[in-house]
Amino acid sequence: MGVNSKEPEDNSWYLLATLYGVPHDLHDKIWFRNRRDWNRYFAASLDDETRARLVKEMGYYEKELKPFRPEELPGVEEAFAKRKGTAKNISLPASSIHVDFTNVQFAQTIDFSHHIFTECVFKETNFFSRADFRNAVFLEGASFASTTFRER
Repeated sequence: MGVNSKEPEDNSWYLLATLYGVPHDLHDKIWFRNRRDWNRYFAASLDDETRARLVKEMGYYEKELKPFRPEELPGVEEAFAKRKGTAKNISLPASSIHVDFTNVQFAQTIDFSHHIFTECVFKETNFFSRADFRNAVFLEGASFASTTFRER
């Protein structure tokens, strides 16, 4: 790994994407729960027209695009605090800022299929195993500058 390389667990966005833990295999209950709450977290920035289009054209579940109510957000914050542990100086990122996976080194398979992203940066990110972005939606674009996809 390079000088600026980061483990996924040192990236706030990865912790949010794996809010309830790292799935044991693709599409297990943890993966579904993580994806649902990731999408609900970003649903706050969606207008009704975009939400309807994602349901109709992309097959997203309507309940998965329902933003968290204010009284539900403390549960997300609590799950995030538990996920990051006490040793890390990482804060829950705001849903209104761009997603940033710059310099993250993914050694394990990562599944972002059916995830909603605002603007997203994967600069100098390395995927050393399978990376699944099927049916992912990048609402404001994505940058994969100097990113590599390869198996070790």
